[in-house]
Amino acid sequence: YPVDKAERALARSLCAEMHAGFRQIRTLLPFFLGAPTQSEPPVEVIDEALQLKLYGYLRMAQLVAPHMQTAGWGRIVNIAGGAGTSPTAGNMPTSLANIGVLNVTRALSDALAPHGVLVNTICPGITNTDRARDLARARATREGRDVEEIVAENGRTVPAGRIAEPEEVARVAAFLASEACSYVFASALYMDGGSRRATP
Repeated sequence: YPVDKAERALARSLCAEMHAGFRQIRTLLPFFLGAPTQSEPPVEVIDEALQLKLYGYLRMAQLVAPHMQTAGWGRIVNIAGGAGTSPTAGNMPTSLANIGVLNVTRALSDALAPHGVLVNTICPGITNTDRARDLARARATREGRDVEEIVAENGRTVPAGRIAEPEEVARVAAFLASEACSYVFASALYMDGGSRRATP
C-alpha cells in the first residue's frame, strides 16, 4: 500500500482500510526515499522533505497509535537514515528530516510505551537500493566508469568495506517488529558499516 503520507485524507483512508481488512494494526514501518542531493537546496525542497518524512511519519503514527493502544501491543519502526547525525552540505533536507524523526521516535516512545507499543528507528548508511544504484549509475555515466566499480568504491569508504544489502536492514526491521523485541524502546540502531563517529 504505497501512499503519499503528506496527503492527510489518503493517510486516514489507508489506515481505516487496513484496520477494516485485518481487524488490527500491529506494525507500522514508514519509509521515504529521500530528497535530492543539492549543495544549496531551496527552502521548498527542505519543506517537502519535512512534510513527507518527518510530518508524514508522525501523522501515520498518530493514526495507528489508537488501534495499538486498544490492543495493548504494537511496533513502530521508523527508517531515518544516517544523515540525521552526519549532515553534509548536500544532504541538508534529508538530514533535517532524519534528526526530526529521531526526536519524534523518543517522544512517541515515551507516550506509547505504557500501552505496550515499542517505537524505534533504524538508521541505515548507504544501502544497495535502486536509488543508490541510480545515483551510482549517474556518476558512472558522468565519469565514464562501470557502475559496479562505483558501488565497490562507495563500500570502501566505510569500515565494513562494503555497503549494506536491503535484506540486512529488513532482518533488523523484522526483529524490531516482532514479539521477540520486548525491551527495546526509543532506540536508534545504526546500520552504517561503522561509519558513525559519534559515541554512543
